[in-house]
Amino acid sequence: MLPFKFFSHEARVARPEHLIVMKAIASRERDKLDIREVLAIQGDRVDRDLVRREIEEVMPATDARRVWLESVLSTA
Repeated sequence: MLPFKFFSHEARVARPEHLIVMKAIASRERDKLDIREVLAIQGDRVDRDLVRREIEEVMPATDARRVWLESVLSTA
């Protein structure tokens, strides 16, 4: 989580890597579009190794959602 200041309030927001993991778990079409957009906007700032470490804790390697995510991480 990253601290974020909004006017006089401080909030914590998910890092792009964690947002990608959460969206990969849900894996609806909108989530897949969001993942592609985050990767396009954030580019090399996304720690792809962190995404892979986090996703391997919750999905087996043969899970179709994980296979799809790996293909996107490798090409984006």
